[in-house]
Amino acid sequence: MAAVSSGLLFSAINVPGAATLSFRAGLNGYTASQDTHVRDDQPASDLGNATSIRVDGQSPVSHGLLRFDNIFGNDAGQIPYNSQILSATVTLRSIDPGDAVEFHRMLIDWSETNTWDSLIGGLSADDVEMVAEVDAVFTPASPVPRVDAIDVTASVQAWSDGIANYGWGILPAGPDGWLFQSSESTVISNRPMLTVSYEHRGCLAQIVSQPGSAHVLECASVTFAVQAIGCRLQYQWFKEGVVIDGATNASYTIERVRRPHEGRYFVTVSNEFGSVTSNPAFLTVSLDVVRPTVVCAYSTNDPLSIVVRFSMPVTNAADSFNYEVSSASGSNSLQVLTAAYIGGSNDTVRLKLNANTPMAPDTAYSLRVENVYDDCAGNAIDPNAVTPIVRFASPILRISSGYQWRFNDQGIDLGTSWILPNYMDSGWPLGPPVFDAHRVPRTTVSGQAIGTHTAVSNATGSQVPAHYFRTHFQFAGNPFGAALSLRPFVDDGAIFYLNGAEIFRLGVPPGAASYNTLANRTVTTANFEGPFIFCVPQLRQGDNVFAVEVHQASLASPDLTFAMEADLLLPNPSSRLQISLSSDGAQATVTWNGGGRLEATDNLADPNAWREIQNATSPYGPFAVSGTRFFRVQKP
Repeated sequence: MAAVSSGLLFSAINVPGAATLSFRAGLNGYTASQDTHVRDDQPASDLGNATSIRVDGQSPVSHGLLRFDNIFGNDAGQIPYNSQILSATVTLRSIDPGDAVEFHRMLIDWSETNTWDSLIGGLSADDVEMVAEVDAVFTPASPVPRVDAIDVTASVQAWSDGIANYGWGILPAGPDGWLFQSSESTVISNRPMLTVSYEHRGCLAQIVSQPGSAHVLECASVTFAVQAIGCRLQYQWFKEGVVIDGATNASYTIERVRRPHEGRYFVTVSNEFGSVTSNPAFLTVSLDVVRPTVVCAYSTNDPLSIVVRFSMPVTNAADSFNYEVSSASGSNSLQVLTAAYIGGSNDTVRLKLNANTPMAPDTAYSLRVENVYDDCAGNAIDPNAVTPIVRFASPILRISSGYQWRFNDQGIDLGTSWILPNYMDSGWPLGPPVFDAHRVPRTTVSGQAIGTHTAVSNATGSQVPAHYFRTHFQFAGNPFGAALSLRPFVDDGAIFYLNGAEIFRLGVPPGAASYNTLANRTVTTANFEGPFIFCVPQLRQGDNVFAVEVHQASLASPDLTFAMEADLLLPNPSSRLQISLSSDGAQATVTWNGGGRLEATDNLADPNAWREIQNATSPYGPFAVSGTRFFRVQKP
């Protein structure tokens, strides 16, 4: 039991790491206080709107109720649970003195609508309605009005330790009545106020990982980051001791670094318990001397259109006079009529050729670019560099080819290593597309036959948010400047990787994706989309690995579907015929460009053994690999 008879001010105890909060109706937006009184002469009356609270021992007998809700929690302006309460006082403004009163912790819920009768003859300190032991005794004094602070530390500590907070019941200890102003008072400063000084060692702001210094190329992106622990942390970044406006997160990113950004950066991490400052991180910037290059240039079905992708954002690229398109044999150049940026970024340009000088079929062309500059330091592109224009499709994956994929549908988070080319996936099942997980198995999706049924739920019955797929393909040509034409068949979203690098995503939100990331679109039934065409500098000679993660839009989704078709876009190769094997080596497909008759033989020593394969068109196959067989194309 504790008692404070009077006092006008409350001083927070000076303890390192301590904080003080005050709760009063109308103060700093707080609205969760309640108070009322019940009277034996008005047993059914709701007195919750009264501007004063009466506690009286006779004529009438009156009992008071007071509580402050929502004072504990993890939000700003709340006391963390399990805090050490250093001091807690209720400040009340008396307007009529009287005899002593007792504060008891309430054990039952109540509201301002309670009455004498609803509490069954008022309040009882019986360890059922209220704790029998007194939490605080207060003796009002004259003159009035006056403000007094009552020590309620024991009550607030109990609530901090997890006991339900129902406030106090206030009983008279003598016959003379006492009145204090309620939370309905028209003057905010006259309303009851709870002031709590507390300590929570686990809430102290502490830095566990300091921001690191960085040396970057001009116009690159740089991020400084701090890792801290504590409650309700707030961050503020500084450069050379000056506040950086808007830099109030655990990390600070400069999207395009310039020389004036060089300097010393640090961050303060703070909460109501205090603040801590990080070690300084130093940013140094190197002058950008890197020339822009053409990553790839491709044309698909339109002999008058060429898409050019640069290695970085560039300027002066929307000028048709900066481009020269000529056949690989060095014949006359084709006239470029227009050049325009596309795709919302200054790194991709579409060229339009004069209709009188289209690209001829079955002919290789190259591109030369001049007077184009990076938009950071103005470095010029190499005017002597020649890029082959890729325009001839070489199929590498087809649903109809029976191409095999390794897959994992076990509902296990595989992290990020599974996308790497050397990842050991030999333990995964092998199957052909289309892959389909459906609560009621089906035989087709949008007219495509199901090749492999996968699981919607794991062994415990939980919904599987993502499936993983991997396959290999061989490439024998020159990968320089290659592009990929992709036709996904996906329900709901997917991310595609080539040789460990992301090349495309569809229906998955930007940023780092995890196993539990949900697609940001809902596909009712999968169907082919695209084609989507993009450069693939990740392509390499020899073995290449596609890895795909397919994500559900929700954990209530009834299906997950995956397949894809992909073509490489290549310059006209010196070899016009290509043989590709399935990943298990059991089937082969022959492709060639530019028409012609496909012929085959089993005996190269006999020039008369060549026989035409009737009605063969590219791609031809797949067919079973058996023995040794040779192919050639006879041009018309």
